[in-house]
Amino acid sequence: MRAKRGNPFCLSAKKEILKERKMDCRGRLWLPRNDVIPVAMTFLDEYKKNKHMMLTTKGRYAVMALVDIAQNYKGKPIGLAEVAIRQNITLNYLEQIFTKLKPAGIVNSTRGPGGGYVLAELPEKIKISQIIDAVEEEIKITRCTSADNGCIVKKAKCVTHDLWHGLGGTIRSYLDNISISDVISGDIK
Repeated sequence: MRAKRGNPFCLSAKKEILKERKMDCRGRLWLPRNDVIPVAMTFLDEYKKNKHMMLTTKGRYAVMALVDIAQNYKGKPIGLAEVAIRQNITLNYLEQIFTKLKPAGIVNSTRGPGGGYVLAELPEKIKISQIIDAVEEEIKITRCTSADNGCIVKKAKCVTHDLWHGLGGTIRSYLDNISISDVISGDIK
């Protein structure tokens, strides 16, 4: 891949920031005319590759939706449209999330009029980490892609690797010990 040449044109509010970083609106490196260098990976490619460094909306919305269902359950299934309105989440996004929660055994669904979703188990038995796993979120803080690959070039670990790896383990342990009922009751330590 080669760096983009010429004057970048962005219709974005971040145009000035990108200009300072010498990047165009797609995150590609920008260089003055006649200066061309090979670029191994662009800024946005690096961000996309390492997006697992934080919990995305998919995991957070899955937890929010399941807590909402647990709070509002009155003996009949709850439709995703109701959850979407109460939690201010788009219905399409919730449908995508629930297509992963159902095969994981976290929710059961009923079709037809009056259909919707119910929790497959009692709220005190469903741990937050199970929900995060079901929607295929990674709780990972390091940049490493696997145990064999390091954080930086030549498969080496960065100097703070163990710190971030330990933090990831602590987060995982924390979520392993919190259930949906703990979130509802506010009993989170």
